Amino acid sequence: MSPKEKRNALLAEKLIKNLIKRNFEAIYCPTAAEAVTKISNMIPDGSSVTWGGSMTIRDMGLTQELHKRNLTVLDRDEAIDRDEAQRIYRQAFSCDYYLSSANAISEDGIIVNIDGNGNIVIDFEQIQILFLFYQLSVQVLLEFLIFLC
Repeated sequence: MSPKEKRNALLAEKLIKNLIKRNFEAIYCPTAAEAVTKISNMIPDGSSVTWGGSMTIRDMGLTQELHKRNLTVLDRDEAIDRDEAQRIYRQAFSCDYYLSSANAISEDGIIVNIDGNGNIVIDFEQIQILFLFYQLSVQVLLEFLIFLC
């Protein structure tokens, strides 16, 4: 294990403990490919799934993987016009799974998410929300996180 991989694993261990204290379930995947597989396996066939404007979710290949599955995928990127995008956006409130990344997270588990639409901060009732964090999103000080965003 390289020094960087060891550091990431130790940071992930600390972060997972702190997220559990905040009533989150948390896992660590050292690579994007592992994360795509793990997250895809968390969503049962026949489920509906959507996501917000996260570039992390797109860049890691998760959205492409979900399109290959037996899922109802609500993807605003595939809308043919603004009206269809708005319809898909509204359907997100009743889907089974909502995927999101966040602007940042502190080592003690405080999530910072600045959202222009409010769709991830609304109470989704029965929807399973899956947050994804890229290693560079983890910071030590909340003050820095807020400034960073």
